[in-house]
Amino acid sequence: MAYSLNVKSSAASIMPKDVRESRAELYGMLLFAREHDSDHIAFRTESAEASDIFSGLMMSEDICITPSIYDKKNGEAIYRYRVSGDDLIHVRNLFSSEIHIDKSVISGAEAAFLRGVFLSCGYINSPEQRYRLDFTMRSADLAAELAVLLMIQVGTMPKMSVRKADQVVYYRDSTRIVDFLTYIGLQKSAFEFMNSQIERDIRNNTNRKTNFEVANIGKTASASVTQTEAIETLISDGRIDKLSPALKVTAKLRMENPDSSLEALGQLHTPALSKSQVSKRLKAIVDFNNEK
Repeated sequence: MAYSLNVKSSAASIMPKDVRESRAELYGMLLFAREHDSDHIAFRTESAEASDIFSGLMMSEDICITPSIYDKKNGEAIYRYRVSGDDLIHVRNLFSSEIHIDKSVISGAEAAFLRGVFLSCGYINSPEQRYRLDFTMRSADLAAELAVLLMIQVGTMPKMSVRKADQVVYYRDSTRIVDFLTYIGLQKSAFEFMNSQIERDIRNNTNRKTNFEVANIGKTASASVTQTEAIETLISDGRIDKLSPALKVTAKLRMENPDSSLEALGQLHTPALSKSQVSKRLKAIVDFNNEK
């Protein structure tokens, strides 16, 4: 939640360039508000910066509104703006009383509109965890319209799902998330997201490589124990001399170098043997011991 809140704070710090952008961003915040009924619209946010930009945008439309502030258990504040009565009539005269995206309002200011949508109903996960950008809303029709708009502006159709009573429009691909952040003007957040993604990938690759090497070491150690035990048994049973001269050389070298890899063991032979040749010799020794 902290990461998403920080990104929203950055988004709220972007000032609209003109009246069209101001209205488009405010439209996105209101249209995708969690509470959207016939008698009121309520915009809620945990970001103080988002609260400030909402209040400022409403004031630019001659609507002075103050939030109710609630404290969460973790100490963070929730700012709730309830738009009703004459203020609601004024807002619906500006935009529309219908719950759908009015293209005439956002034309030429789509980035500002989507920034408002993100501030209203968006959530982004830290790239240190799984990649996730969600937009959650009540209306299925509105979700479909948002998905189409994202496809046009970001370049890829997002996925859609239903979560309890909510509609969710989302991306799980890191590239698309970076594209969205860049599009709405959050270049710094996009760059930080990419850096975290790179660090995560490097860390994961290093862990995979380490796990692979540890697994190989374990296999080598296990095989070496089996081989040395077989050779020790042949020696104690007096059957070591029944091995061919070539196998006796390999058996002697394995006993002297129990921790060596097959490749390293091969280099100790004269002439040197390949890894495959050493493996075949050791297998023949173990098989010979098992024949008793």
